[in-house]
Amino acid sequence: MIMSKLANAITAFVAGTAVGAAVGILYAPEEGNKTRDKLTYRLSKLKDKVTQLTEELTQGKEEITSEAKIQGKKVVGDLEARVKDLNKEFEELTKQIRKD
Repeated sequence: MIMSKLANAITAFVAGTAVGAAVGILYAPEEGNKTRDKLTYRLSKLKDKVTQLTEELTQGKEEITSEAKIQGKKVVGDLEARVKDLNKEFEELTKQIRKD
């Protein structure tokens, strides 16, 4: 109980400090305009990068899905051929057993 209260207090302190620092940077006199412009520019670049990564991940997902479908079809085809071969072998063995 005491530990959770302490953890909550520490979390609140750290969060408050972070928010205070961010507000201080954003609203600093004179240089604040430059700071806000830099932050806006960096956030814009970060947004662009996240958008690009999202598009790349989506494209990669589609490529992986397509490749998985192709490989799956190959595996199914190979298994079907193997099952047919095994059925033929089974039928031949059954015929030989019946002859004997």
